[in-house]
Amino acid sequence: MEHHASGVFYLTYIYTDYILQIVRLSNCDEQISYFNTLYFTLRKREVRNMLFDQIAEIVAEHLDCDKEEIKAESTFESLGIDSLDAVELVMKLEESLDVQLDLDRDLATIDELVKFVEEKMN
Repeated sequence: MEHHASGVFYLTYIYTDYILQIVRLSNCDEQISYFNTLYFTLRKREVRNMLFDQIAEIVAEHLDCDKEEIKAESTFESLGIDSLDAVELVMKLEESLDVQLDLDRDLATIDELVKFVEEKMN
């Protein structure tokens, strides 16, 4: 199901990009603003989905489980991740994603981790 939604999202993203190009040619500022917002919102979701996939894969590998078991709402506690595991995961994420992750707050879920990493990458 996730793959289907991802495919639909991708087509929507491509279609929106195409529409945005056409609207820009029409020089209608209101429409350009609307489609710019839509385009960048879709782009942000695409990046977040790709980041979630990468993080889920790293977490699953670390826990020796299937990637499909890792959900955005999964808590580190429910996955059995303790503080030592968290340090090891951060090191793997830094290496894999080429980003410096100085944990400056407590994170409870995979989704919070994805958002945190996304912030650090920007």
